[in-house]
Amino acid sequence: MSRLGRFWIGATAILIVAFALRLYHLDFRALWWDEGLSLFFARLGFFENAAYAVRLADIDPPFYRLILGAWASVCGSSAFATRAFSVYAGLITVAATLRLARDWGGWQTALIAGGLAAASPMLVYYSQEAKAYSLVAACGTLSIILWLRMLSSRRERLGWWMAYGLLLAIPLGAHYITIFLIAVQAGWTALVVSRQAHRAASQSSVLNHPLPGGQPAVIRRPRSIVTRLAYFTAALALAAAAQVPFWALTFSKTSAAVRGETGVFTGLRGPVEFFGAHAMEFAVGPGAGTEGTHGNEGTEGNGYWGAAAALLAMALVGLFCKPPAPSPHISGFPYFPYFLLSLIAFPLLAGFAFNNYLEFFFPRFLLYSVPPFLLLAAAGLGGLLRRSTTWRVIGLALAAIVAANWVLNLARHYANPGDPSEDWRPVAAALRGHTQANDAAIYVWAWMPGYLHAYLPPSPEPEYYLGFYTPEALAPELAAIAAGHSRVWLLDYRIDQFDVRNAAGRWLGERSALVYDQWFGNAHVALFLPADRLPAPAADAPTAEFANGLKLRWSPVHVSARPGDAIGVHLEWTAPPERIARRHTVFLHGLAADGSLAFGRDSEPVNGLRPTDAWTSNETVRDPRGVLLPTDLPPGDYTLEIGLYDTVTGEVVMTLDRGQAVSIGSVIVR
Repeated sequence: MSRLGRFWIGATAILIVAFALRLYHLDFRALWWDEGLSLFFARLGFFENAAYAVRLADIDPPFYRLILGAWASVCGSSAFATRAFSVYAGLITVAATLRLARDWGGWQTALIAGGLAAASPMLVYYSQEAKAYSLVAACGTLSIILWLRMLSSRRERLGWWMAYGLLLAIPLGAHYITIFLIAVQAGWTALVVSRQAHRAASQSSVLNHPLPGGQPAVIRRPRSIVTRLAYFTAALALAAAAQVPFWALTFSKTSAAVRGETGVFTGLRGPVEFFGAHAMEFAVGPGAGTEGTHGNEGTEGNGYWGAAAALLAMALVGLFCKPPAPSPHISGFPYFPYFLLSLIAFPLLAGFAFNNYLEFFFPRFLLYSVPPFLLLAAAGLGGLLRRSTTWRVIGLALAAIVAANWVLNLARHYANPGDPSEDWRPVAAALRGHTQANDAAIYVWAWMPGYLHAYLPPSPEPEYYLGFYTPEALAPELAAIAAGHSRVWLLDYRIDQFDVRNAAGRWLGERSALVYDQWFGNAHVALFLPADRLPAPAADAPTAEFANGLKLRWSPVHVSARPGDAIGVHLEWTAPPERIARRHTVFLHGLAADGSLAFGRDSEPVNGLRPTDAWTSNETVRDPRGVLLPTDLPPGDYTLEIGLYDTVTGEVVMTLDRGQAVSIGSVIVR
């Protein structure tokens, strides 16, 4: 078999391995905040992206989110489907690294570089995340390939330069830190074009040998020297122009908001921490440095410095290795190793300066610098393997150190489920079967609806409302939501519905029936039935009196429902002339035909906001009350009962006719 055939077999095997490593356990880890944001914005159009970016003080540009939205419309919005987009972007990065390495150092360097890119924990990790980093790395590596071809081409093609501009526009519109990659290419373009112009100017433009007819032969100055810089500038203008509409709509407001957060959300401080974390993560992947990633906290030490040192040593050797047979695209660019170094060094230095200004710069921002780093390491390892036996043994030892640490880090990554307190899959599982098409959901963090976009279907999703309310807007906006929807979900984080910081929860609690609330780690979910949808007791409504003097009036309930529905009743309590000294809990229970408890909900009056020991003499208290039927509730007829018991002792308060509860109606479940 020819060398070319062996190369293609090896390259195909590398791509298959790369795909498998990125697909394995793709949705094992729960979505985290930034991925939830991606899913939230992916559902929005361009102008909605801009509007919510301003409201949420979110500085990420929209291109990745818009592309992800188009992808999700075809492939679905599950965690697996949305992360699969990054898998394919990561696969393109591996293929582009293979191609670039083959152009530079031949088939051996290409296979080493492809293998490193396929198994790099840094590239694998971000190929399994619904974030823009994998897309940026893919476009950035492809842009280098196209840039080299345009610089070495004898003919200038505006269309290809515009394609190059598009390859810059996409990652810049997905993550602003791509500007460092563009700056490096711009600097080298200026250097290369100026040297080409200098060489052309030093040549004689006219030969002394006349052409037939006696006319002198003129050596024209290469057109590329004159137009290349103009075409490159046009490509940069295209990349920048694509960002202008979003910048104009958002930048002044979001940048001011981020500056206001400085000192609260901080990243890597000091040169040792900053550059050390980047070196560790570039070499060994997330969790190996000091940053740690959401659900993948730092594990500095653990032998990872050995792998980082081995890769750095190989990259240093690669900087000075002469490739065996570079392609014409690179042979005319003898500075290629230093170009690769600049793709690593300049973004790092610029990032460090940036970090000292806003203090939230992380290694993942520079994922596009990892392929150049691996290219240098591959060239270094290839150079060592081509030398004497001693150097070959050193190269194999360095490769073994890297491989052993990568296996350990990838195994840890695949086995790490993340922080269970941040996992919203149990939330979606609890809501599944209960959500209905006319539900509303109020949220305060945009990743909340993003999570539910991924986890809740095929159950219907509620209509989401951002819960940012001024004191003046709170009542009218919530009243409009309650009037337009049959039920209202409240999605909270680290607070419950009646926390003093939860203005929406307090408002709903005073005017609605709380039928469900549950903690899931740091998440809290509550469901309210607006009181306006519960008929108030009529003047001739049935009444009952309890032994402690409390009088109850209600509107009888006779409804047909399905498992998972919410049912409610509007109770009206009247306090006795004497003050009630003790607190009492009201229970709403559904009894099966055999008298067993089938479902129920207990709370103090008005969802616990109006305890009975605070009622005044003869005060009338309206108490909207409801319960959420279990999704596995068997069909049948169920009797609804209301009763009271002492909150402290649990002793049931009897009715005057010595009953333990009052029957208020029935529910027929089909």
